[in-house]
Amino acid sequence: MRALARIISSGLLTIYCAGTFAASLEITPVTVELEASQNGQVFTLHNNGTEALSAQIRVYSWNQEDGDDQLTLTRDLIASPPIAQVAAGGEQIVRLVRAHPGGPAQEMAYRLFIDELPPPNAAPSTGIQFRFRYSVPVFLYAPGERGAPDTHWSLETH
Repeated sequence: MRALARIISSGLLTIYCAGTFAASLEITPVTVELEASQNGQVFTLHNNGTEALSAQIRVYSWNQEDGDDQLTLTRDLIASPPIAQVAAGGEQIVRLVRAHPGGPAQEMAYRLFIDELPPPNAAPSTGIQFRFRYSVPVFLYAPGERGAPDTHWSLETH
């Protein structure tokens, strides 16, 4: 009987913890793309939780060297607002604007980091609180770079 009680308690704790740790912030789209002719793009933060949340948005240029990501804080793209308040069950539109007009000479890659912030007047807690960081890829295309992909295929029989 004690074994059955442990199994049930363990199962209930697992279900409770899974719900406790679930993230309530959703970001759409999951990849942001800007054509050479576009000066900006929008994405949306959705709060599926029961409490308001705050998020900080920062933009980093993104390069890869020897298989490692190289991230550098940049002002080439500016997120507005840089700190968003999202009501429970609500959403916030964030604009991503290019700081310099005109298309780049080559494709540029960036990463948006969206960090959940603690509530401003949060009471001290004895439990573990999780704050998530989301990383969203952003691609800025050069003129004439986007279009139908150059794909070729053939069928051979032997």
